[in-house]
Amino acid sequence: MSVALALVLSLAAPAASLDEVESWAELQGALPTDAARRATALLRFADSDRPGLVDRLRAAREARKHKPKRGLAFVVEARLHGVAEARAARTRALHAAAAAFAAVGEHARKQHVLAVSKGDDALLRLVKLVAARERMPSPPPLSAAEEAHKLDVSDALGAWEALSDQRQLAVARALLARLRATSAPPGGPVDVVGATADLALAIANLKGRDGAAVRRDALRVRARLLEAQGDLAGASLASLGADREVVVDPRKPASHQTASRYLKSKASLELCRRARAQGIVCGTAEQRTFGDTLHYDFSKEPLGAFDPEINAEVLADYDTLLQRCIRDAVKAKVPITQTVVELEWAVANDGRVPSYDLRPQRLRTTSYDGCLREAFAVFRYPPYAGEMQHVRLSFEVGGEL
Repeated sequence: MSVALALVLSLAAPAASLDEVESWAELQGALPTDAARRATALLRFADSDRPGLVDRLRAAREARKHKPKRGLAFVVEARLHGVAEARAARTRALHAAAAAFAAVGEHARKQHVLAVSKGDDALLRLVKLVAARERMPSPPPLSAAEEAHKLDVSDALGAWEALSDQRQLAVARALLARLRATSAPPGGPVDVVGATADLALAIANLKGRDGAAVRRDALRVRARLLEAQGDLAGASLASLGADREVVVDPRKPASHQTASRYLKSKASLELCRRARAQGIVCGTAEQRTFGDTLHYDFSKEPLGAFDPEINAEVLADYDTLLQRCIRDAVKAKVPITQTVVELEWAVANDGRVPSYDLRPQRLRTTSYDGCLREAFAVFRYPPYAGEMQHVRLSFEVGGEL
């Protein structure tokens, strides 16, 4: 039996109620009294990505008290230290797991764990190698020593998979993809397309909150590679996907995770600007892919003058909200088609939009008006000093959308 299968069997839920438990305090009321079932429940809780990381580590450590589950408890603990990026603690947990398996005669599991520890060491060397090569304008072909580093990590993929360490597996695959993007074979071109595809696979295979930081970093690299290939649409989506991962924090319980409309990074904003110059509207593809749009919080910019050029940038970023209002109004049969719509809104010194005016008057108090109110509540302009400024926008809504 593989270690992965053994983990699945041993972490089977003893009670459906445990699936929604998110804190150590809640867990206490759901734990069975039987020692074996209690240890299984503790490991189930520790292996879930819904609770916060501190409580999950506490549960894994508590599960060590049940000797038959001690090795598995250390394996889960090692995975959690990987999420926390605590390398030394992860190494200690892996060595403790190997010792615990050896103590009960489970030598095959011990070897799996030692292979993972060896793979972690190889991965650390690969991190440094990739970082060095990505700084080179034209990296040379891999040396024999570099090829050996690559092979060491490739050989460890099966070990991480055997321990169900999907996060570490994805880290390795993403690094190998990045290495591929810097490694031209003798006399041949760098396979950037293949590297980009490898990154997409690493991202797709890593689910759950524990992998958010890995997906974020891989998506940012993917955005850079796609832009280098001239695919600004794909690069923009990858960058915006990375922004969405920022809000995910495994240190906190899932229910404490708060969404925000203002997750768009400066990098994504500038990438979307470059895409717009080629006729690509980031918001359209973003809405289709993710079901909503992120926005850049211009109100966090330094205090300055009210700049028409920057204001145009704000409108370009938030225009998807206004476009959605038009589409929703047409669906709701608001009499907006074949109409010249005039909007004027005030921009306060803090960058917010406190009020707006809508013409023609027949559109006021309609669902379109209500949608605009919600949209302008999201708008954020750069802060400025002086008297309140106004923005005017006029457009005609055609008969077909």
